Amino acid sequence: MCRPNKKSWVFYIIISLSLLGALISSLTYFASENLIFSLIPLIFWLFIGPIFAERRILKAFSSKKLNIANNLIGLKVYKEFDYYLERKAIDFDFKKVSEVVMRLGELILISLGISLLLSKIITPIITTEADLHPVFSNMSDLIINNTIYITPSSMTVIAFLGPLLWIAEDVHISGIDENPRMIKLHDALRNGFLSKILGFSGLALLLAEEYVKLQNSGMVDSLFVFIFIFIWDVIYVLSAISATPFIIGLIYLLTVHENYVNQLRHKLASVIPIGISEVRLAVAEELPYLASDTQNLSEPKLMGKLKGFWNHPLGKTILILVIIASSFLILIFTLSNLLTFATIDIGWLINIYLF
Repeated sequence: MCRPNKKSWVFYIIISLSLLGALISSLTYFASENLIFSLIPLIFWLFIGPIFAERRILKAFSSKKLNIANNLIGLKVYKEFDYYLERKAIDFDFKKVSEVVMRLGELILISLGISLLLSKIITPIITTEADLHPVFSNMSDLIINNTIYITPSSMTVIAFLGPLLWIAEDVHISGIDENPRMIKLHDALRNGFLSKILGFSGLALLLAEEYVKLQNSGMVDSLFVFIFIFIWDVIYVLSAISATPFIIGLIYLLTVHENYVNQLRHKLASVIPIGISEVRLAVAEELPYLASDTQNLSEPKLMGKLKGFWNHPLGKTILILVIIASSFLILIFTLSNLLTFATIDIGWLINIYLF
């Protein structure tokens, strides 16, 4: 693992402090319990979660038996597939800030999905519309606010999923199915039921809840104000929610992740064979095996004609015009739906576009 250099350290510290500032400023009330609840998931991430991931992966390849828990998280290991441990381990580079932020962004989305889902379940149980504090405009406002407080607790739950995804990716296990086709263990985990449900669905839930919040607030009387407040609130809430998963995930990756990956690779070496995924140019003798129909290796005629058309200046012009027209229609359709709640006449909007 390549450790961060001074430049990348500056980026990580600035991002962490910015998110932490958004989190503190967003809290309706602050108490010492908030810090304690943030330390508990860190303990789970440093010790319990990685051990669970190591044992789960090792057991899956030792027995190769499908069960409900493995199917739920996407850890499907089939007896008929040939799995192997890549001889070269993945060297995660902390100097590449964009790659680290992308990995932590995945954790943020999962945390958002679980936190918002828990908030939507718990909030209506403990509070009714009639008991709302005056600081909240409606139930959606309270649900979004409670999501921020639930995030540390959700990180404790995610400790059993996050390290599993990252360890499975960096332990570098590949396989060949019956087709034959190469498969990757971490791809199977990311396509699992939990990862799909808790991924971008969390962001979709936040957008929907924020939309309902503004719609029922009765304080937005223009389209511009509606869009501005909507975008600002979403960014603000995302920043506040992102603080805990970003900092905990970064600490985990910088401290114990590499050790757990190396330990698991050593243990897996006695369970599955070691191999190398070879990438090279094909020699003449191998060309007949590159297609299911060995009599026809040429490009389909229709594809050849379409490729020629889009490479032509006229084809490129038509393609650009189609994209612009489609984008314009989508924008008009979206704005016209927003106008239902922003009380602006659609004719006024069309006049702006035309004149």
